[in-house]
Amino acid sequence: MPIYESKLDFIRSFTPEPIPVFIGSESMLLYITWNLYDRIVRGLRSFVILCDSRCYYDAVLVAGNVLEACAILSYIKDNETEQQKIVNQEKYFARCTAGRLISILSTYNSLKSLHAWAAYTAVLKLFYPVGHRIIIKPKGITAKAHHENIIKQINYRLGESQEKIRLITNNYNRPDPEGYIKSFSKRIKKMDDGFFEKSYKKYCDFKHLNFVSPGTLTENIDEFTIDWFADLMTLIVGYLQKYKLNACII
Repeated sequence: MPIYESKLDFIRSFTPEPIPVFIGSESMLLYITWNLYDRIVRGLRSFVILCDSRCYYDAVLVAGNVLEACAILSYIKDNETEQQKIVNQEKYFARCTAGRLISILSTYNSLKSLHAWAAYTAVLKLFYPVGHRIIIKPKGITAKAHHENIIKQINYRLGESQEKIRLITNNYNRPDPEGYIKSFSKRIKKMDDGFFEKSYKKYCDFKHLNFVSPGTLTENIDEFTIDWFADLMTLIVGYLQKYKLNACII
């Protein structure tokens, strides 16, 4: 029996909170938080299945994604006031949509084609109400006013995509995954004793390794490594059990 089997049994025994059925009239805060929660639950199940199948590298990638999603969930929901939850949710959503805008612009040299323009404007409509939350504000102007100025410069079909990418990159704060992890640890008063940050760095090391020779996966990811990430997943289960979503997001 693998050394991590008892930890997998603990993860298997986790009973998640029932996820609401959304009809489209709910707040964005509810939708995003429960969507993140669903990603975490699915990730925990996938981690167990991959470990059972000895697909260790894939299990490590899933564990890292689960940690990221859980850190973002905590960033949004683990705040004392409803207003701060909304602000953090809008910051997260703004970063996501800004990244999507850059992705679309990176795909097309220009927005001349109908489908490129349609995709871009659809995301821009989502970004517009929340972009001021992540604006890099110069002195002498409000965040909303500077955001309006940038929107006027990027809400054009003509021109090269690289210029729009430059404007978005230089004027808006981009996601900081490690920042989410550090914030997560701090919010739960270091229940993890720094283990989340160490695990995230370990995950990034594996994620960015260049596997160029046969046997590299076997040599680098063994039962002891998976035992480490099984510990991580049990900590996340413990967090979900202690800090229930329904108690924070109603």
